[in-house]
Amino acid sequence: MKKLTINIKRAAICAAFLGLTFSCTKDLNREPFIESTSLAVYKDPANYKPLLAKIYAGLAVTGQEGPTGKPDIPESVINEGESQYIRNYWGAQELTTDEAVVAWKSDGTLVNYHTMDWTSSGDKIRGLYVRLIYQVVVANEFIRETTDAKMSGRGISIPEIKAYRAEARFLRALSYYHALDLSVMLLS
Repeated sequence: MKKLTINIKRAAICAAFLGLTFSCTKDLNREPFIESTSLAVYKDPANYKPLLAKIYAGLAVTGQEGPTGKPDIPESVINEGESQYIRNYWGAQELTTDEAVVAWKSDGTLVNYHTMDWTSSGDKIRGLYVRLIYQVVVANEFIRETTDAKMSGRGISIPEIKAYRAEARFLRALSYYHALDLSVMLLS
């Protein structure tokens, strides 16, 4: 009986070892079936100017399809209509002063700006922070994918790409500046 138990244990250990050794295939190394990847997007030279335009558009628009639909920031974080960069930045800068007044109480935590009672858990501040970081992420991806090494590796030669990269760096710096400028508010 003891010998049978030892043999069963050995067989189980061997089976587990073989299962782990041979079960690893390259099946997990897959590309998404539906979504566009950065490899596909940055392969086409015609996409670079629209990609830069997306960084600029992030200052004014909230998603991919007009007022609602395909938002840049998930609705669970902030309502798409209220996630616009300049709107949130203006609210944080002006509604906390005497220059503008929030006289209504039906707009979530917006009135907290005016009463100087904001917290980082408020939906407006959380939305502003997420929008600022989203802008940085989009600009970083553009900058990372337009280096001289990556452009030559793809065989793409666009004379304006250095200017595009400089513009993306400026827009990233602007978002970083706004985040630093509002860090007291964002971290309170």
